[in-house]
Amino acid sequence: MENESGLKEIRGRAVVVGLTGGIGAGKTTVLKMLGELGAQTFSADDFVHELYRRPDIMQMLKQRFGADIIGVDGEVDRRVLLRKVGQQPDGLKWLESVVNPQVTAERIRLMETASPGTVVAIESPLLIEGGFQRGYDLVVTIEASFGVRQKRLAARYDDKSMQVLEKRRLTTGQRIAAADMHFNNDAGISELQYFARMVYERALAMAGKSAGDKG
Repeated sequence: MENESGLKEIRGRAVVVGLTGGIGAGKTTVLKMLGELGAQTFSADDFVHELYRRPDIMQMLKQRFGADIIGVDGEVDRRVLLRKVGQQPDGLKWLESVVNPQVTAERIRLMETASPGTVVAIESPLLIEGGFQRGYDLVVTIEASFGVRQKRLAARYDDKSMQVLEKRRLTTGQRIAAADMHFNNDAGISELQYFARMVYERALAMAGKSAGDKG
């Protein structure tokens, strides 16, 4: 028997929550909230940050996009990298071909090693765009209006960098249609916390547990 996500009934494994949404909508905040509630968490964005620190990956990026992608701190400057990526017709596709297989391998490792009955929350920006939603028990998208997201991202990305990131994204409506749960994060933090708890409790219920269970 299969559940709504197309997976077999949950027996002897973790319940996997796929967390996605618009750029700057608040995915990382929700991931942190789920972790505080008891979920085991994985951020694809944080993992990519670590990949960029690896000497072999850094060298590949320098050869493809130029040495000026390395900042004064000796690490990849993501704003410069994204501008360079946007200047090449196949730049984003090439970059994804370098990092995505490693992100996927780490995600699968986490899914396979998590304790049965626990909740695993995985933040994956291109989860729905890549057609990966059938690999999750519960797909959640966090959305916010474009203006709100721009303000939140002002310190991290300039407009050109954000445009590069937006190219591969579906519309808000398309993500919502493909998700099991969604939240519009234009409101305050208390509303977001309430939603994160709803997600966690629904995942626990799928595992046959409740928020008060210890084991």
